[in-house]
Amino acid sequence: MRYAARHGYGLAAIVLLQCVSTPALVAQQLAEAELSGRVLLGDNQLPSAQVVLHRVSSDTSGPLDSLNTRQDGSFRFRLPSVPDPGVEQIVYFASVLYDGVSYFGSAIHLAVQLDTLYEIRVWDAEPAPLEGAGLPLQARYTLLEEQQGFWTATDLLQVNNPGQRTLVAATEGVTWAYPLPEGAYDLEIGGGQMTPDAAELIDGHLRVSSSIPPGMREFVVRYRLADPFVTLSLPGFTGEMELLVREPAPPLEVAGLQPAPPVEMEPGVTYRRFVEDSLLEATVTLSQGQSQPVVPTRWLAVGLALVLAIASLYSVLRPRAAGAGHLDGPVSPEVTPFQRRQMLLLEVARLDESRAKGEIALEDDWVARRRALIERVQELG
Repeated sequence: MRYAARHGYGLAAIVLLQCVSTPALVAQQLAEAELSGRVLLGDNQLPSAQVVLHRVSSDTSGPLDSLNTRQDGSFRFRLPSVPDPGVEQIVYFASVLYDGVSYFGSAIHLAVQLDTLYEIRVWDAEPAPLEGAGLPLQARYTLLEEQQGFWTATDLLQVNNPGQRTLVAATEGVTWAYPLPEGAYDLEIGGGQMTPDAAELIDGHLRVSSSIPPGMREFVVRYRLADPFVTLSLPGFTGEMELLVREPAPPLEVAGLQPAPPVEMEPGVTYRRFVEDSLLEATVTLSQGQSQPVVPTRWLAVGLALVLAIASLYSVLRPRAAGAGHLDGPVSPEVTPFQRRQMLLLEVARLDESRAKGEIALEDDWVARRRALIERVQELG
């Protein structure tokens, strides 16, 4: 490993140390772990940028150290311990505040991750138009499920910023706005890329005020509807649209999308599917149908890869019980409970940093959101 080689130990020497050294001495050597990285402004090295190292565990979180990058944009932190989930469940990450926007590096929870150069990419900021920038969607996945007396809709919106600057909200403005179905209410925010205080439902539109850096950004929103017979507006370009309706559901006629083979997310839980791609200024209308739709022949050839892709989104889109205060993020089925736990701990750290910067106005709001995250951490063991 990099931190071992840096101190002049070859593989044979490491084995010898393990055989003849005391546990305390070995622990001391291994504890000298370093996080080496660089900060890039776009594709260029950024000198003199302040980098903050954070440490997060299930009961504590906060900054450990800070330093400025060298002329080549590089930085190096000495970690107080080697991340090892078998010994202590701790996650480290670094952040940079640039042009008024906070950028976070990935979570470090395994020693092997220290062998890869840690990279944080930042961008110059640019105010978005007052009513939000017109950004294309790489994909929209909408899930409908009947509850007791209402329907729950969950949207995963993959928004693409094709520019080279981070969009920030102007005074009294938003970075991005998107129409939700008429009659939508009780908006909830999920995922790890938008905080609950950075989005609201006004006049039938989702209005997002969080910064949007170049590239793809995932927003997860959940809201209630009186029934499934709604119209979905897709302004601008949408690369892929997929609608999933949990069975049992009434017969539906879906104009604007094509019926596709249903998918079983878990034993006994089936979702009816409707799909289309390369949509421009589209409208999808759900109305009462007379019978179940017939699947066109061309969709019978849909491969297993697509089904697996939908399954990977299930944990994001699946509505939770009413009243739960959890923040849900895109989690692949391959992600282990420990990795999910670390991602939640990273969310705790980000929440604490937002509070420290005064971005959370109400103390009770911070307490409630932090408690909900910690409860999910504890549920994972």
